[in-house]
Amino acid sequence: MLFLKQCIFLCLLIATCNTVNSASTKVQEITYQKVTPETLEKIARYWNSIRIIVADIKQTNPDGMHVNGKLYLKKGKGNSAKLRVDYQADYKQQLLIKRSEVLLVDLTDGAVAAYPVSMTPAGLILKPHLNFEKDVKLVDSRQTDDDVQLVLAHNDDENGGTLTLNFIIDTDCRLLRWKVLDPQGNITEVELNPETIRLNDEKLVPDSLF
Repeated sequence: MLFLKQCIFLCLLIATCNTVNSASTKVQEITYQKVTPETLEKIARYWNSIRIIVADIKQTNPDGMHVNGKLYLKKGKGNSAKLRVDYQADYKQQLLIKRSEVLLVDLTDGAVAAYPVSMTPAGLILKPHLNFEKDVKLVDSRQTDDDVQLVLAHNDDENGGTLTLNFIIDTDCRLLRWKVLDPQGNITEVELNPETIRLNDEKLVPDSLF
């Protein structure tokens, strides 16, 4: 009887392993396609219609740390482009982009680290209009079902920094997240909470925020 129970347990274990392996294989079988010109045009129309984004976000830092925050983004030319992220209370930092500078503020002592927005591919988010064939370098584009990813870089960037925009394309077009790869290989990902996204509402981004 003990031998029979051992055999049954072994068979169940093998079946479970085969199920897991089968599931893993299915995940690996996802295939991506190149984004069609029609889809690219649809995304461009949607992206260029956006002037303002306000949303709750979840940010994943290069070290893998997750932090929540509130994003305020206003596209524009030069100094008129602005961005602010207020993070959760225990994360004593604030991110600002204004006057063409990226400012990382330490809220514990007020110290500020600053560098030109042109040094990061994140600056592409703030451009008021993007022609994916002229204004930026389309490094890669791929699609699976209704999920579309565009990998962008500054035309004159030879350092390898990229911005990946991730959209859902179905009856409409929606921005899901973006990912910034800096020249040092560090990756920061920002995921928007779809239930909190507000677009093009001027009163949500007064100049006093910046």
